[in-house]
Amino acid sequence: MGAGLTAPSTSTSALPQPGIGPHPVGMVDVMTAEGANGDTGIFARPDAATFDCLTREGDDHLPYWIERKEYIAGMVSQLKTVSKRGQWLAEWIIGERRIRCVKRAALATTDTIPSRLPVILFSHGVGESRHQHSSLCSALASHGYVVAAIEHRDYSACWTYKLAPECVVTSASSIRGGRAGRVEKPMTFLDIGEHDGKRENKTRNQQVHKRVAECVRLFHFLEECDLGLINRCPCCPSTSSSSSSASSSDTTSMFSFSSEESDQMKRRRSRGSRGREGCRLPLHTDSGASRLVLGEEYEWGLFADRLDLTSSVIMGVGLGAATALACCSFTTDFQKAIALDATLRPLGADVYTRVVQPILFLNRPGGAAPEAQAKFEDAESITLMDAEPHTFSDLPLLLRPVLGRRLRLNGATDADQMAETVVRVCAAFLQTPTAGPASSTRPSSLPSPSSMKAFLLEQHFSCNPFPPLTPVPDDTEIFL
Repeated sequence: MGAGLTAPSTSTSALPQPGIGPHPVGMVDVMTAEGANGDTGIFARPDAATFDCLTREGDDHLPYWIERKEYIAGMVSQLKTVSKRGQWLAEWIIGERRIRCVKRAALATTDTIPSRLPVILFSHGVGESRHQHSSLCSALASHGYVVAAIEHRDYSACWTYKLAPECVVTSASSIRGGRAGRVEKPMTFLDIGEHDGKRENKTRNQQVHKRVAECVRLFHFLEECDLGLINRCPCCPSTSSSSSSASSSDTTSMFSFSSEESDQMKRRRSRGSRGREGCRLPLHTDSGASRLVLGEEYEWGLFADRLDLTSSVIMGVGLGAATALACCSFTTDFQKAIALDATLRPLGADVYTRVVQPILFLNRPGGAAPEAQAKFEDAESITLMDAEPHTFSDLPLLLRPVLGRRLRLNGATDADQMAETVVRVCAAFLQTPTAGPASSTRPSSLPSPSSMKAFLLEQHFSCNPFPPLTPVPDDTEIFL
């Protein structure tokens, strides 16, 4: 990385990009419909390096950070420390912000990135959505990762929706903001309350179980992308002869499996995707998976043989961090986990003993208790003393500096510096080798430090260029 790591925005409406790497980033939203065997489908936004460069002047061509007003209203309503007038002001500011990426861009295939890209799954926190951490996800994607931010449909998102496929739409009123041939079913945030701890722990535990199932389903979706098995939705016009000749019995599937491809899938899942003994969550093994209802126009074939799923990482913030840890206790698909401002109360006691993967805890003061984090076998904990509850989201970058501090979105440290520090620490952890086979697909644009703490010791949130990383004793305590 280095002094030129932060790419300052040349526009007042584009989201800042702390920690940005050498590659432009493309993104696409994908949703699958509900299927058999309890498959509730997925809703996610994969970010990845792309061919397309942002060379046009201005930012009118950039996609909005959040395109639906329902998301903005639901997100701003979570800021309970501000008045109604302040919420209206924040809603107006957020609604005009854009993200510096290319929508539905082709996946890069140049020699500057590995032939197989490592995969990161990102799980959001309570009252958030797939949008709230776009800066962090795109920063990691710009260094050569495929970062898939999932949007959970467990009523913990600030607002979300499902699209039910309908071959025949009788009236335009049956689609609220959706597309022709799709019926939209909104899902609003479930406010549990702040004083009923017993009910909250029970509800959050149930939500974590559902979230784990969604993350495993998303991993399998990416696995099927890597195998080149994605097909177009049968409700949509087909561009391939194989799709047009599909029999009516195949209309419930977006995948077409040959016997050889099925054997491939079984071998991959037997390698690491098997649920641990005693887990209550069933794996999705039905080859007749739910079809795409959003994102079917994207060329998913570009992901064929391009994903390194043997070194996948899962990360999350708040309840999403608990989801990441629960996923690691459930399946060995994920080789590492990053927990940002983790909420550990919804986790069962067995999770602590079943997780053997390396874990990075990046905390704020007053967050999860260090003694609870120390129960994990291979965990490293770092506390950012100037961090606030929303430090790890995009909100401090959007509502800054005075309004952000008034809403307690960020502390005295500059929001760009704090965001870049988070990217640097996560990147250093991602580069740390695991006990398993060494991966040959680590992005070359990121350093391979011997210690993440060295960066924090020498940086001290100064305005100087980042110094080189040097080793420090493992038992050094870091507080910023």
